Formats: sequence, structure tokens, C-alpha cells
Amino acid sequence: MDSEIEKGVTALREGKIIAFPTETSYGLACDPFNEKAIKKLHEMKKEHYDKPVLLIVASKQMIDELADLGENGLKLVEKFMPGPLTLIAKKKKSVPDFLSKEKVGFRISSNEIANQLSRKFGKPITATSANLHGKKPAFSGEEVKKYFGEEILLIDAGTLPKAEPSTVYDLEENKIVRKGKISEKEIQKALEK
Repeated sequence: MDSEIEKGVTALREGKIIAFPTETSYGLACDPFNEKAIKKLHEMKKEHYDKPVLLIVASKQMIDELADLGENGLKLVEKFMPGPLTLIAKKKKSVPDFLSKEKVGFRISSNEIANQLSRKFGKPITATSANLHGKKPAFSGEEVKKYFGEEILLIDAGTLPKAEPSTVYDLEENKIVRKGKISEKEIQKALEK
């Protein structure tokens, strides 16, 4: 798998899009700081250009480069990451507007391949689901190929167990914006500590 991850990192550096497994479903990764790659990603998914793209980061240090977590964010990162919780926070100037305007969404993935990709790439990667806009996420390499053919590099980990998407929690608004594996109750409990 190491050589596949290396190939994936090379493709990311070249501005290409790759499909990879996460703890929820297959995702599409590109360099979030490469405007051409982000445009291509939206085109491939047949979605609007200003749709914000969530990121996978390898560490707390990478999060600090993207956003100010504040006390609540820190508590949630410590409790649930790596794992299926995506946090949305006010972005720092280092995050380009073509990626998202005011806020940025990110998580540390508990999937080893997703985590290694970001770590070896040395920066965040996009983590939008590997599907066409409005269609079901892909849980196998075959499904990824049905959506995108051979036009992207696929890191194939076989069929993934069907899982709920990550819970998306907005730190600015203190609310869940997408229900997922981690419940509101669990989040509130972590914040009360």
C-alpha cells in the first residue's frame, strides 16, 4: 500500500485528483491550495464552484495553520479526532477564498490511508465524497470507477463497510450542520468537561 500512497502523493503534487478510502466512504483528494485542481474537482462532481470543500488533515498542527479552534474546538479535537467528526471554524488568511470564503471544515481521519496521504503530502487534502453531486457516496473501488472511469488515480482498499458520513459541527454557530456518526449528545458532553 505504501507505493500506492507514494503514487497518490505524486499525483496530488502534480495537481491531479485521486480517489482514496476514508473512515466513512471513498473520498476525492486534490491539493486544496491549487485553484485549477479545485475547479477540476467541482467539474468532475458536477457541482457548483462555490460549494465549500471539507479537508482531511494529518495533525493538530495542520489544523492550527487553517483555523483558530478556540477552547471548544480544542476539546472536540482531543475527544473525537482522529474520527468521523468534521469541524467548521473561522478560516485563517492562509486558506484561499476559492476553497471557502469565511470558514473552513476539517477532520483528522481515522483511516490510515487517508491520514498517510495528508501526512506524506505535508498539508491538508480535500475529502469530498467520491460521487457525482446528489448521488450516493462510493463504498468500493468499482463504484468510484462507475462515477469517474479511469480519469483519476484510485487507491483501492476494496469494499468499505457502509458507514454514516462524518458529523459536521460548526464551532462558530455551536451546532451540528450535518448529522452523522457522532451525536449531538456526545458533542455536548465533551464540551461540558
